[in-house]
Amino acid sequence: MSTLKELRTRIKVVKSTQKITAAMKMVATAKLKRAQERAELGRPYADSFQTLLQRVLLTARDCDIMSPLYKNTGDKTLIIAIGTDRGLCGAYNTNIVREVKDVAKTITREGGSVLVVGIGRKVHDVLKREFVDHSVSFSASTVFEKSIPTLGHVEAIAAEIMEWLEAGIISKVSVVTGHLKSLISQPIKISRLVPLLSDETTDTYDEMPYTLFEPKPEKLIPQMLVHNFVIQLNRLFAENSACEHAARMAAMDNASRNARDMIQKLQLRYNQGRQAQITNELIEIISGAEAA
Repeated sequence: MSTLKELRTRIKVVKSTQKITAAMKMVATAKLKRAQERAELGRPYADSFQTLLQRVLLTARDCDIMSPLYKNTGDKTLIIAIGTDRGLCGAYNTNIVREVKDVAKTITREGGSVLVVGIGRKVHDVLKREFVDHSVSFSASTVFEKSIPTLGHVEAIAAEIMEWLEAGIISKVSVVTGHLKSLISQPIKISRLVPLLSDETTDTYDEMPYTLFEPKPEKLIPQMLVHNFVIQLNRLFAENSACEHAARMAAMDNASRNARDMIQKLQLRYNQGRQAQITNELIEIISGAEAA
């Protein structure tokens, strides 16, 4: 049984930990507000532009579009896992890694091959161990100040991916990261960036109205493809940043609650031990007085 001194020490340590987790929750909450605004503001434009581009591609299917982001034959998929550089986010990074493994198994089962790259130290280190022969890294910096990449960072990463597509190293690109559904829900989703059109999309827009292009589609569409690729990547990075702060806020809230419960239990044990000690002292005093 713990002595009263040990209990007092443990209570003091847990209270100190509770103060730290409460402070970290406040910091994550403040950062989450800015990150959430950034993610939500980028969604309408990214969705609308991608829908417009899909319609344009379908109406220009007979044109000779020279872009690695368009018709790229092959079965090698690049899976980009966007996670966090810092921990204390609960199971957020673990869920991303699990989803990447499931996607890779599905692709290999269907006869394809994969290359995996992790952005964020927590997922990068794990995936590098799990996919020893299929793990790659970007030469562009993937460590961002305050965990929020600038548009310049995103453009550098996008340019490197397009170089791999042009060289035939990869033919498809999918991104695995969190999407901020609410403050308590950040589901992990797979976003396919290349190819942009699928059989389902083609069937949906079989009958399209005539589209007038200026300049010609061969010049306009490659520029639209690059722009869409960058803004979709930028949007996913923004989603990940918001999910990171939301997950950390929830994890620190749970840690603070657990610390509070532990303090209550330790305080109860301390009070019981203190009461037993006082009772024993009273018994000794009464016994000594009766003996005298």
